[in-house]
Amino acid sequence: RVNLSFRAKRVEKIDGSVEHRLYSNDNDGLYISTSTNARDLVEKLLGSIDHFIVLQNEDNDLFVLIPGCALPRRLHVDGSHLSVQVLLDRRNQEWINNMGEIRCYLYPVHSSKSFLITPSLASSMYLMVMYFITGAYQEVYKMVESCVS
Repeated sequence: RVNLSFRAKRVEKIDGSVEHRLYSNDNDGLYISTSTNARDLVEKLLGSIDHFIVLQNEDNDLFVLIPGCALPRRLHVDGSHLSVQVLLDRRNQEWINNMGEIRCYLYPVHSSKSFLITPSLASSMYLMVMYFITGAYQEVYKMVESCVS
């Protein structure tokens, strides 16, 4: 669905220890981060958005990979339309057909570690919609300017 692939690589660190990493075949030099600190940081930045992978490079720069090939919807519980629980509809063919070639959005984490950089209008719109659906309205307000072409 997301058209991503990874390759395992054995890396010897400066201290002599060996680490096995999964490197992205689609994003040169990026591998899946195993750092709990990196995961915690990204969770704080994304709030209730929980479908992501944290990637990093050799310089310990962080990136967030969010798949966009599932239609995000609010899960309505007890007839309430105010729920902020998210349901990802991975079978909505109309959504999938309109995705084009881009199946995932890659967001660099700013060096200040306080926000994500949105590299395109589509990535800004998707992140803003996710913030809206999860009830992070302050984040939606902050992003409105980045969604103007």
